[in-house]
Amino acid sequence: MVHPFVFFSLRSFQTDVGETLRIYGVVNALAAAGYPVTLISNAVRLDAFHPAVRHINLEYHFKGKRWLQGLLSLLPVPVVSFFFRRLSQKAQMALRACGATGQRIFFFDYLDNTIGYFLAKTGQVAGYVNDVHGMAAIEFQNSRYQATKPFRKLVFRVKEWLADRLDRKVFQNADGLIFGSLTMQHYFVQRYQLTDTQKIVLPYLLDAFSLAKQPSPQLLADAMKALGTVSGTFTFLFVGTYKATAGVEDLMAAFDQLYTRFKNVRLVLIGDGSHRAGCEARAESYSSKAAIVFLNPVPYATLSAYYNQAQVIVCPDRDNPFSQYIVHIKYPDALATGKLVINGSFTSVQELNTPQQLSMLFQPSDVADLFRNLYEAYTLYEEKCAQFAGTANWIRQHYTYSHYTDRLNQFNDAVQTQTTSAS
Repeated sequence: MVHPFVFFSLRSFQTDVGETLRIYGVVNALAAAGYPVTLISNAVRLDAFHPAVRHINLEYHFKGKRWLQGLLSLLPVPVVSFFFRRLSQKAQMALRACGATGQRIFFFDYLDNTIGYFLAKTGQVAGYVNDVHGMAAIEFQNSRYQATKPFRKLVFRVKEWLADRLDRKVFQNADGLIFGSLTMQHYFVQRYQLTDTQKIVLPYLLDAFSLAKQPSPQLLADAMKALGTVSGTFTFLFVGTYKATAGVEDLMAAFDQLYTRFKNVRLVLIGDGSHRAGCEARAESYSSKAAIVFLNPVPYATLSAYYNQAQVIVCPDRDNPFSQYIVHIKYPDALATGKLVINGSFTSVQELNTPQQLSMLFQPSDVADLFRNLYEAYTLYEEKCAQFAGTANWIRQHYTYSHYTDRLNQFNDAVQTQTTSAS
């Protein structure tokens, strides 16, 4: 049986980050395969969506994220609903517009997951399926372990407790759950006793609709100009967000060691974030400072042109709980370029690298091991390229959302037709 897919997200899709790329990938793959897909969202640009996707605009930019999540973790839903009547009204209007009243709805993103629980408990939807994005409780736990001041430890402990209470409510009341990896599924099933809940593992894959788009000659020329490509220069490239767990500082330190041995290398860093200013300041202290290039973020659709100008793409994330459970989309993105890739050997990444190894891997947070990988990538470049020559083709053939559409339809059918005690 084919049930329509109705997805909900508060996102406006004005910027391309990990979760927006996942939404593109899922809805585009289903629409391309002929399944009826409706997306309720605040999308203001639709060019990245498959033309068969039906859009319902919420026209509502919600600003009470922390209040909604904090109150729901502590109070009964009927009490909380008094403060969020506008959210209920807007959701109800959108659901009526697409004829989804009485259907179980799919919710993306961590905030959207919470809203799915809220709307189900207030009778706005018959039930909800969550694409689990984010692991707030263990991320706060990790921050607590890293904090040095007692007050900061206390703050993170309270946030961890609140997040765990909210997650328990949201997960245990869901009709279905989509996990990004087997490791992630095992963690949540054990933590919240979810053995009877419908569930599926859907890795963070690539969007075949986007992969089919090739950069124009003009875009390639623009990327070359922006990068200041110099003949004979060996380029390492990082693309992402500068944050505590991104590992950009580790990459710069490892690169500086490489530069002391080889002067024709350079490191290009594309992105922005809270740690960028600190990274720029640190670069000034390195002998390699002239070989480290900082560039502002570029649109996701143009990234392939920048990847083309590099010899090696590096994903230097430090050891952190989220990366252990989820493969960041930048990793398969990098693999699909056909370039040599260096990535941390997280548990989630090891899942992807079975049965064959797809890239060079280093021990996360180990600068010495990261340097060793940079050194081998440079000195054994041709050998390493030959070793991973089939990676791009394998990723494009086996690691796109289009390979999961039938499985998602079976999952949707099971969710929509199940009989629950609540109904």
